[in-house]
Amino acid sequence: MRRSLICSAAGMAAIALAASKASATLAYSFETLYDSTDTINPAGTRPDDFHPNGGGATVTQSTIGVTNGAFSMEFTQVAGATFTGAQTEVIPAIINDPNTVALSFDITIPATGNFAGTFARIGISEFGNNDSDPNNPIDGAQVQTVASSECNIDLAPGTYQLTIPLIAIDNPVTGDLSVPFSSCFGTDTSSQLTPASFEFYFNKSNNSALNVYIDNVQTIGPTTVGTWNNAGGGSWSTLGDWSPGIPQFALDTANLTSAITGNSIITLDGNRSLATLNFDNAHQYTIAQGSGGGTLTLDAGGSNISTINDSGGTHTISAPVNFNTSTTITVNNAGDAVNISGGISGIGGLTVQGSGTVDISGSNTYIGGTTVSSGVLVLGSAQALPASNSVITIAAGAKVQLANSIGGVSSELPTIAAGGSLDLTNNHLFVSYTTATQAAVNASVRGYLINGYNDGTWTGTSGAGTGGGINSSTAALPANSRFGLGYADGADGVVAGLSSGQIEIKYTLYGDANLDGIVSGDDFTILVGNLGKSEAAWDKGDFNYDGVVSGDDFTLLVGNLGKAANGADVVLPASDLAAIDAFAAANGLMADVPEPTSAGLLLAAGVGMLARRGRRNGVRA
Repeated sequence: MRRSLICSAAGMAAIALAASKASATLAYSFETLYDSTDTINPAGTRPDDFHPNGGGATVTQSTIGVTNGAFSMEFTQVAGATFTGAQTEVIPAIINDPNTVALSFDITIPATGNFAGTFARIGISEFGNNDSDPNNPIDGAQVQTVASSECNIDLAPGTYQLTIPLIAIDNPVTGDLSVPFSSCFGTDTSSQLTPASFEFYFNKSNNSALNVYIDNVQTIGPTTVGTWNNAGGGSWSTLGDWSPGIPQFALDTANLTSAITGNSIITLDGNRSLATLNFDNAHQYTIAQGSGGGTLTLDAGGSNISTINDSGGTHTISAPVNFNTSTTITVNNAGDAVNISGGISGIGGLTVQGSGTVDISGSNTYIGGTTVSSGVLVLGSAQALPASNSVITIAAGAKVQLANSIGGVSSELPTIAAGGSLDLTNNHLFVSYTTATQAAVNASVRGYLINGYNDGTWTGTSGAGTGGGINSSTAALPANSRFGLGYADGADGVVAGLSSGQIEIKYTLYGDANLDGIVSGDDFTILVGNLGKSEAAWDKGDFNYDGVVSGDDFTLLVGNLGKAANGADVVLPASDLAAIDAFAAANGLMADVPEPTSAGLLLAAGVGMLARRGRRNGVRA
């Protein structure tokens, strides 16, 4: 399944390009075979004249991974090969056109035999000559992409479209650094080379073989900075609604700023790509799919960072979004927000910063991780964190909040800096661990919850040496003083259906040791079995996070006995009440109170007499 879409030359390039000047033009599709003399020859073995450059590499024509025409180029490296390439002496002139700013291409990672080493990247080199000075000829000089233009290809099986910006490390003739490829090639012998060959180079570690398929190599450019100029909504593809042209390819910029005079919808009506999207309007822009669907791809090329910037207002992207490069969303103002309700896919990650809110509420699959540097990230659905990479990092002062009533969210252990917070509201979170990490993950979860508990206020964000807090703004409400956040390790066997390898953190009633949403005799049994034990957890009866199962925890349990988290009263078996009554009596809790016949009477008794139990049994009250 193809993971990223950037408009093909036959499709989107035909839309108003004469006016906008942006284009995507096919450079290589590997349909034509050449022989070793650089001559077209049906009996040859070189697709578009590509051949290996360096030992341990092979280049062949293939029918696997085809996205344009009937053939692709297969490239392989043996495990020990670390920097080799696929090179051709056929160089379309448009590659070195000053308007060309990048190359895009489709790359397929096969389901079997794919790279399994430490790192693998792809970049571009072009070679050239300058013999204008016979005393100092330049032959085979290399123009190579800067590191930020290289693309990671250590990817899961699938087909991806990647973009390599054509920025060179230097010009071999002049020594100038970080210059466009096009400035290095041409007829000016004082500063340029005559192009001789073009190469995709593959730089990888020496601990795994590499096998990939490349197709549909296109030139991209020139870049367009387009500003929406319609007072209302419309179709993205309407040239007259943009000034000076339509932003639609990788590296382009779209400004949705002062034009609209009311809430407006812009429909993509096809796939569009951008490196930068800017919002700034008190009225709401909504980017929707429109006729024929459409995905909005964020692609700054290579390892560069795409950006969505909100300088004013609350704006929505309801269309699917693809992070083809990692993307930073900045919402400047505390009262503003960017809402992305379309599913987010792609190989990039998400970073949130600014003072406002980013709300992601689709079913998301992006694999690059999630970082909240500042501001607020709202997880608006149970699938907002991608299952393939649910790592989330929360910086000091930043906040992640689960929207109300979305249910269970699964993640790996979050990293929360002191002063940062993860607000579960009224939901529950499943945190995964391995056998090797079980103890550390348990300790971190407990530390975060101790900080969030904050003496029962559930507003805490930090604590000495234990990072930030997992708290609940719902439990913090005065009307919800019976509630807190409980947790249990599946390995303890307390919570039905919770397997070893998971910790559940849940908004529930104090006293609900087994997280079933009801405070009953089962929870009392758990508490009694752990009475007086230190280094205890919620699922052993420590409901106030002081590390000891004591009379204080019994008070919390009795206060909710016979209650359900949904607000209902639950009729408990007489045997449960009798057992709790007997325990209280045996510990001096009922000395001055008549025999209770209901949970309500037991509550009245227990709350008043718990201090006695602490003194008589040596258990901290």
